[in-house]
Amino acid sequence: CRQKINKIVVNNLVAYKSTMNMLNIIEKIKKECAEQPHISFRGHDFQSICPSFNLMNCDGRYCNLSFVGGCEKCWHKKRLAENPISHNVLKSGATSISEWRTAWGNFFANVTDEIILFAEPIAPIFIRAYPGIDKKIKIIPHTVRKYRQVKIKPHKEINIIVLGNISYQKGAGVISEMAKFLPSNTQIIVVGDIKNAPDNIIVHGKYKAKRLPKIMEQYNADIVFIPSIWPETFSYTTSEAISMGLPIACFNLGAPSQRVRNYKHGLVLSEIAPEKNIKQIVEFIKQIQEK
Repeated sequence: CRQKINKIVVNNLVAYKSTMNMLNIIEKIKKECAEQPHISFRGHDFQSICPSFNLMNCDGRYCNLSFVGGCEKCWHKKRLAENPISHNVLKSGATSISEWRTAWGNFFANVTDEIILFAEPIAPIFIRAYPGIDKKIKIIPHTVRKYRQVKIKPHKEINIIVLGNISYQKGAGVISEMAKFLPSNTQIIVVGDIKNAPDNIIVHGKYKAKRLPKIMEQYNADIVFIPSIWPETFSYTTSEAISMGLPIACFNLGAPSQRVRNYKHGLVLSEIAPEKNIKQIVEFIKQIQEK
């Protein structure tokens, strides 16, 4: 190691052709440098636990590290991408989940100096996969944009805002199912994008971040719903909704649930059940409006 390297930050290795080779390269650099560099890992996702980096199993559900039949069975059934080349790239050369976790377990135990996560609920997931790393974990939330408090005019209808670009993992299927059970005076508005949206959902499309408070006022937002069906490691949209003073609802998963549970206008839904969820959200809005 001819050059002095003070620090290596492992920020994101998703889509590297050989993640495990990269881990070996970092380990080699650390060993060969006279002054060992500080190795810092960032837990933006769960790729270090599984190439399915949001922990969605082969059945399209969050696995909670407990797939029926075991992780190896899911490993062989799970398609990480429709394109075979992309699928193989995401698997990064590994032939089994045990091989994958052995490589990452060694990296965390013997190479990494710190593991930075962005919300407390994420730490237990990493520790379950890799017992013994708890002393290396630091919780450092992201810095987020602060918005002004919004002013919503009196209105008769109920407006549920879904904020962001909504993929399947972020709850597109949930939203489509909820749309089937909307009361006549209730509408769902996606401020962002969503593919194949039902006809009774309003899709605002892309927006400029600085205009978000005005957009919330434009739609008379009663609540922001975060429909992610995996435990997001951090949620900018949750923080943005709270900064605007809007009520917010989410499922009992990941970083959003912690923020929402501790928020005076927050609703944490205990299960993913679209018909029940729309009723719970509408009732929650009515309770707030009655106060």
